[in-house]
Amino acid sequence: MVSKLLEVLAVREMASLLGNTKPKLPDIIINCLTPGACRSDFDRESAGVRRFMNNIMAHIIGRSTEAGSRALVAGIAAGDESNGSYMENCRVTE
Repeated sequence: MVSKLLEVLAVREMASLLGNTKPKLPDIIINCLTPGACRSDFDRESAGVRRFMNNIMAHIIGRSTEAGSRALVAGIAAGDESNGSYMENCRVTE
């Protein structure tokens, strides 16, 4: 939880610094986004109870990797007004 907060604060600071440069840098947008928990083969080398628990959790709360990748596309397409924002579920959140 603390690492996510540090990430959000760092992104906001970078966005404000880039917005105040002279001359203004063209079309640089920095957002912090999360694709959420996705079902993938990321933990393919885990074994035993850990693998069993990961599989259960992936089927309960995990979304497809396609749905997770939509968050990345939404971050790219969000536009200038989203600069320095945190995005969750393809929407800017405060």
